[in-house]
Amino acid sequence: MNSWDCFDTLVARRHYQPNTVFDDMAKKLSLRNFTQRRKAAEFRSPHNLDSIYEELAKDYEWTNSLKEFYKNQEIIFEVDHCCPINENISRVEDGDIIVSDMYLPASAIEKILRKNGLTKDVKIFVSHNGKASGSIWKDLPSIDLHIGDNPNSDIASAKNFGIETELSTLHLPTDLENSMYRDLSLLCRAVRLACPYQKDSRAYGFWLDQAQTNIPILILASLELPDDD
Repeated sequence: MNSWDCFDTLVARRHYQPNTVFDDMAKKLSLRNFTQRRKAAEFRSPHNLDSIYEELAKDYEWTNSLKEFYKNQEIIFEVDHCCPINENISRVEDGDIIVSDMYLPASAIEKILRKNGLTKDVKIFVSHNGKASGSIWKDLPSIDLHIGDNPNSDIASAKNFGIETELSTLHLPTDLENSMYRDLSLLCRAVRLACPYQKDSRAYGFWLDQAQTNIPILILASLELPDDD
C-alpha cells in the first residue's frame, strides 16, 4: 500500500497559493477584508475549518446559518481552484491512503480529488501538523511508499519512521513557464499537469509540446489580431 500527499502531489491549485481562494471569495461574495480576516482566524484557531469559521463568525457577527453557508462556500471555491496532476493520479491504486496536513476536512479533500478524476477506493487521513511533526505516521497502516512534494513533512518526516519515500516535483513550474507572464504560465502549467497519457509515450510528448509551445504561441499570436472595433 502506498500513501500520497494531496495538494501539489495529486492536485494543484491553479494559482499556487490558498490566498487566491480567499481573494476570490472576497470579490465574488462581497466579503470585506476577507483574506486578512481568514488568515488571522486560522492563526487564532486549532487550524481546522470548523474552528476557523467559528472565529470568522465572531469577526463578521454572522448567524450560525451564515457561518455554515460561507464555510461551505470555501469548500466550493477550493474545488474550483484545483486542477489534477494526472501523472500521479493515474498511479493511485485501490487501498492506497491520502495523508494531508490541512485545515480542510477529509470530506472536502475527497470532493476535490473526485472532481479531479480520482476514482480509486482510498482512505483519507487529515491532521493539522501530523506529517510535519511526525506524529501521524505511527497511527497509519503499514506503508510501502509515501509520495509527496514537501522535502520535510513528506520526505524527511516519513523517512524518520522507516518509510520509503518519493519526492514529487511535477507541480513546480518548468523553466519555460517561469519565463512567461503569470496568467499564461498558470494556464500552461494546468494544461501540462492534466496530461492523461502515460509518461514516455508518444502521446505524452505531444501533449507536453502543446502545453509548452503551441498553446502559448497561439495565445500570444491572438493578441496581434486586429480589433473589429
